[in-house]
Amino acid sequence: MSGECDFASFQAGARGGFCDWLRVENAAAWERMVTHRFCRDIATDRLSEAAFVRYLRYEHAFVRAAIGVFAYALAKAPTAADQDHLIGVLAALAHEQQDYFGRTFGRLGLDPEPLAPDALPRAARDLRDGVPAIAAQAGFAEILAAMLAAEWIYLTWCEAAHARRPRHAAPAEWIRLHVEPAFRGQVAWLKRRLDELGPNLPVDRQWRCAQSFGRVLMLETAFHDAPYGED
Repeated sequence: MSGECDFASFQAGARGGFCDWLRVENAAAWERMVTHRFCRDIATDRLSEAAFVRYLRYEHAFVRAAIGVFAYALAKAPTAADQDHLIGVLAALAHEQQDYFGRTFGRLGLDPEPLAPDALPRAARDLRDGVPAIAAQAGFAEILAAMLAAEWIYLTWCEAAHARRPRHAAPAEWIRLHVEPAFRGQVAWLKRRLDELGPNLPVDRQWRCAQSFGRVLMLETAFHDAPYGED
């Protein structure tokens, strides 16, 4: 995180809204993630099947953990509209994404249950445990900032990958899940709510949002290194 400019100064300079500030404050970490080797390889069919399968196993564990993260957000939601939206998010994580994992693991002859923590490499455990740890201790806006980091980077690199038209079926389907209207709508909702809430937060909480955003970017970058560890 750069720490060069607080949000009030950023806003006074007409440089954008709260989410723009979160991204600018974490520009180096953002760039490392969206240009990661994994993002390039999956877009150009250079990612090995073994690495992709490992990635899916690790990602499945994180998606299950994300259910807990959004449950914290639901418990701390300030409005009924927020609660209603988050109930839908939880349903999607428990159904649509789980359906993808179930179909894919079934084709591969793999156990559909998430890997146990001791079966995950360190970087995958750090993401699986690190984001819920943020959510347990944070307020509603900080939780949204953490999940915006995770979901905004996915939308960004998957848009770039989708434009390259990868041929391998399972990776291409995974990429499509993250450029479809439902996922785009979720990212848009996170950005809208943070742009509404962020400017009215105390300065120390604004910085905590930026720290949460940056922390997740760092965890995601290490996580995407992990599938290569056994090649």
